[in-house]
Amino acid sequence: MASEFFTILTAAGKAKIASALAEQKQIRLQTMVVGDGNGKYIEPTESQTKVVHEVWRGQLNTLKIAPDNPAWVIAEAIIPEQVGGWYVREVGLLDTDGTMVAIGKFPETYKPRLPAGASKQIVIRAVMEVTNADAVTLLIDPSVVVATREYVDDALKTHQQSRNHPDATLTQKGFTQLSNATNSDDETKAATPKAVKTAYDLANSKAATSHNHAWNQITGIPDGTLTQKGVVKLNNTTNSTSTTEAATPSAVKAAMDKAIAAAPSSHTHAWGQITGIPDGTLTQKGVVKLNNATNSTSTTEAATPNAVKAAMDKAIAAESCPVGMPIPWPSDSVPSGYALMTGQTFNKTSYPKLAIAYPSGVIPDMRGWIIKGKPSSGRAILSTELDGVKSHNHTGSISSTDLGTKSVSSIDLGTKNTQSFNHGIKTTNTAGAHSHDSGSGESSEGGKPRYGTRDNTTNNFGSGESDHDNYKFNTSTDGEHAHSVNVGSHSHSVILGSHNHSIALGSHNHSLTINNTGNTENTVKNIAFNYIVRLA
Repeated sequence: MASEFFTILTAAGKAKIASALAEQKQIRLQTMVVGDGNGKYIEPTESQTKVVHEVWRGQLNTLKIAPDNPAWVIAEAIIPEQVGGWYVREVGLLDTDGTMVAIGKFPETYKPRLPAGASKQIVIRAVMEVTNADAVTLLIDPSVVVATREYVDDALKTHQQSRNHPDATLTQKGFTQLSNATNSDDETKAATPKAVKTAYDLANSKAATSHNHAWNQITGIPDGTLTQKGVVKLNNTTNSTSTTEAATPSAVKAAMDKAIAAAPSSHTHAWGQITGIPDGTLTQKGVVKLNNATNSTSTTEAATPNAVKAAMDKAIAAESCPVGMPIPWPSDSVPSGYALMTGQTFNKTSYPKLAIAYPSGVIPDMRGWIIKGKPSSGRAILSTELDGVKSHNHTGSISSTDLGTKSVSSIDLGTKNTQSFNHGIKTTNTAGAHSHDSGSGESSEGGKPRYGTRDNTTNNFGSGESDHDNYKFNTSTDGEHAHSVNVGSHSHSVILGSHNHSIALGSHNHSLTINNTGNTENTVKNIAFNYIVRLA
């Protein structure tokens, strides 16, 4: 079990306090949340937005600054008797928005309730450290405030030390200063018996030496008041607030005796018992209260060196660029208190003002980027936009046209010779054997005339009779032969002559290709700077 108990500001709480200080506002704490840590101690972290296991929540009772440390704020709540049955191990403080501003580790404390046979109230105090306690205030519902002994003692002490006691007037009771004057018009003081006697003696001297008047004969007698002379009723009490009565000598003596008894000849007084101490002002000396605020308009308090430093720091910061603003810087060497903007993370606890500008805890990477004013819609703060060309059109066309028939210029190609070639000697086909029919004819065989030709088929000669038509002669079938033709080496001449050619182009289209040109991104004339940001 850890032995150290503490309260820390959450990340959300730090951001709210930083924002409140920057805007000269206050966050309002209202609620305390108590948890049991699910049966064990829990080490609080800045990232927490709630306690681990809530068992009770209630309104804060008081919120005050620790007397020995102006940066410590003590928040107090009272757990009533009717709830309990669990241990207290963790405590959280919520503002009016329900944001967990602080989370604390609390000493293990059991809270009983009546059914357990015992009951008690428990006062829970959480002490948190803030940069400036002026940024935190308390929203209290008077109907739920429970007065602890310490609360009552503090209230009485505060009342004793204050000079906010009511003065006696003509309409209300209060403290009254005595006055011996007999001609004063003051309505805030009481006449002493001496003043009354002086007035009486004066009045008596105005009367005749010897005459009498019944009291009821005296008219228009004014009552003595703080502003006028008159008859006054005596009062023997020592605690009266009357402004229309006069104290008796007996009352004066009783007050005197009490004063003497309360103040021995040699004694000391606690500071709270000292009254009437003048406050230091612009016109008089006196006691002065210190003030750590930097936005106060008080003329009766003295600023602390811390307040002067904070004001000086703020003045210096005001003269420079606001924290978080990108600053062009013409060097790779970064001045003290600044950082290059290269997309790095930073400690939001160490640089709370920078965390207001960049709540993500990441400084934007400004390398190669320019800044664009946020459009009226469609863009969020710190959102990026890649390079591009505004949407536009190009106009272009290729007309369909009929180029018709085009003639080339007339040209005489002259006489052209073919290549000389020797065809050699060529032989014709040997076919050619045939016979002829003789028609009618005459021959003799064996001394007898015969007509016709020998029929080689029948091996018969023609008849000598009148049927000679049946005995015709046929010529020999001999006759097969070939011819040789000598073509020889020669060439041919071709006369092309003067002539024209026609080319028909016809109706057609052409394709147009537009090549890429320009840089890899849209640019204007520029110069390279580093972007830096002030750390604070």
